[in-house]
Amino acid sequence: MTAEWYARSLARMDRAALIIAASGLLAVLLFAGWRNAVGFACGALISHFNFGLWKRITAAVGATGPDAPGNASAVMLGMRYLLIGGLVFVIIKVLEVSVLAVMGGLLVTVAALLVELVRQLFHNGDTSNEI
Repeated sequence: MTAEWYARSLARMDRAALIIAASGLLAVLLFAGWRNAVGFACGALISHFNFGLWKRITAAVGATGPDAPGNASAVMLGMRYLLIGGLVFVIIKVLEVSVLAVMGGLLVTVAALLVELVRQLFHNGDTSNEI
C-alpha cells in the first residue's frame, strides 16, 4: 500500500459518497417529501465534513513541526460528535424532518466506505481497469 494507492482509494470514496448522496437525495425527495430531502442533504453534508476532518487527522499522523496536530486537534476530535449531535437536534427540530432522513444522510460516507471495501475485496490488483 503506497501513498498513491491511498489517495486513489480516498478519491473513489469521495466519488462514491457523492453518487450515494445524490441517489439518496432523489429517493428521499420522491418518497418522503422535500423537508426530509433537506434533512437528508444536511446529514450528508455533515457526514462529508466529518470525513474530511478524519482525512486531515490521518494525514497528520506522525507529522512533526508545524504540520503536527496539537492539543486543539485532540479537543476538536472529542467535541466534534457533541457538535454534530447538537446540529442534528437543531436540524430535526427546526426543519421538522424525520430522524431517519437525517441519520440516512449521516451514513453516506459509511456507505461509500463499504463500497470501497467491497471493491478492494474483489479487486485482483490489476490497475489496468482503474477508475
